[in-house]
Amino acid sequence: MVFGDFVRTEWRPKAELALRKSTVKYYNSQLDKRLIPAFASRSLCNLDRMQVEGLLSNLKQNGHAIATIRGVPATLSTVLQAAVERG
Repeated sequence: MVFGDFVRTEWRPKAELALRKSTVKYYNSQLDKRLIPAFASRSLCNLDRMQVEGLLSNLKQNGHAIATIRGVPATLSTVLQAAVERG
């Protein structure tokens, strides 16, 4: 399954039940602005550290705040953990 499809069909519907509303809002913002544009068509199994580091490097070079840059891996970690739990 590709990242964008997993977020849309699996993660988002279940996240609203498991997480606080403010947390879901923050994660959705990170997903919509940064993660889905970067990884939407990538297979979950093929995401690797280099791709994530490349995204973080680009964010830093484009002047994003450190809080934003730190939020990206936190969001990605939550989504990928859900993917692992769902097999």
